[in-house]
Amino acid sequence: MAPHERYRWPNLPAWLFSLALALTVFSGNWRQLGLPGLVSPDRLLLLTGFVVLMTRNPALGQRPYVRLTPTHAVLLLAAAFAICSAVAAGTLGEQATIFPLVDRFGLAPFLLFLVGPIAFATEKQRRILLGTFVVVSAYLGVTALLQGVGLNTLVFPRYIVELSGEVQAGRARGPFLDAAINGISLFFCAVACTIAYITFRRTWTRRVAAAIAVLCLIDLLFTQERSVWVGAIAAVLCAAAAAPALRRRLAIALPLAVLALVAALVLLPGLYQQTTERIGDQRTEWDRLNLDTAAENMIIARPLFGFGLGTFKERSGPYFVQNPDFPLTNTGGELHNVFLSTGAELGLLGGSIWLLGLALAVGGAMLVRGPPELYPWRIGLIAIAVMWLIVANLVPMVQAFPNQALWLWAGVAWPWRYAMVPAPAADATQAVPAA
Repeated sequence: MAPHERYRWPNLPAWLFSLALALTVFSGNWRQLGLPGLVSPDRLLLLTGFVVLMTRNPALGQRPYVRLTPTHAVLLLAAAFAICSAVAAGTLGEQATIFPLVDRFGLAPFLLFLVGPIAFATEKQRRILLGTFVVVSAYLGVTALLQGVGLNTLVFPRYIVELSGEVQAGRARGPFLDAAINGISLFFCAVACTIAYITFRRTWTRRVAAAIAVLCLIDLLFTQERSVWVGAIAAVLCAAAAAPALRRRLAIALPLAVLALVAALVLLPGLYQQTTERIGDQRTEWDRLNLDTAAENMIIARPLFGFGLGTFKERSGPYFVQNPDFPLTNTGGELHNVFLSTGAELGLLGGSIWLLGLALAVGGAMLVRGPPELYPWRIGLIAIAVMWLIVANLVPMVQAFPNQALWLWAGVAWPWRYAMVPAPAADATQAVPAA
């Protein structure tokens, strides 16, 4: 028995962080569930988990020591740069700046990357996270399916179908109210369920996880998001290239996936027409190109420090240019590119620091060798990282779940750096509560 297993509630931080991640699917929409605007259960659980974890004594073997690395220093510098940028631009107190700062840039993902190797250092703790992912996957998968087949009366909570979505009408938006974010979240969940299928021991739980993974992948069609489709294909191919065993299974899975896709297009009324219309839709492409051009012009105008965090909407107007090949549309919208947004608002200096932190944290977790039990996690990280990178170039990505899931997953793949320190026998004996 590991030293920390002798203490009461050794896995409480793992439960708190897992539940916090699960509740982020409703982040930004808690008012629709009857909670006051300032109350966010997912953030409260996240902070509670951090406090509980940090109060554990590593000298007694209750948790691993926090080991700061150059990667953490880069992330700290990036966070400080972003905060200073918002202060200098006078946008720090604005809601439109705070939430991207916390969720997308993002302070909460950095925190999860820090605590991931500590809170999920053991196999049992990682099973808690996987089990939470499976439950979230079942909810998102069923909800997307109900929206996709038109059974909106069964969708819960009701705000998912009651709030108007003119631009994304007819798409599976899920609790995020955004089809692209729902799509990337469904894919993340499918990957997590696949890891659960590989690592869980009981046959029935493995079968349930596999069925939910298939459901989530099928639901990607109902999002009607081209970025999600392209990202999913690229992510699966990259993961397969890194894992020989996965390539052999894809030889069986791909024909079944194609068969399921054809069956859905044939059997579901209107889905084929909706999909073909969506593939040929050029309006959203023009919008993104115009917004990207404005961001590029802003970077050229202020290359070093940018215009300040949270200023794109207000300051981008003069930087739109009429392209001779397509109309100038959506000149006041949200920039659909995380990297260009960071460059325009924080400049090449701030953007480079953030990008370096992303490469060191996520890339380092993928490439560095670790114990065999973390091998499936690293392959899964390749899949979700590729998916995130592709979709982040095409959507604002301000919602919490995909960002926090990516960084927490990267942290979970790092526990080999945080070996548990056994407690001295005398101290451990004194620390065990009486039965």
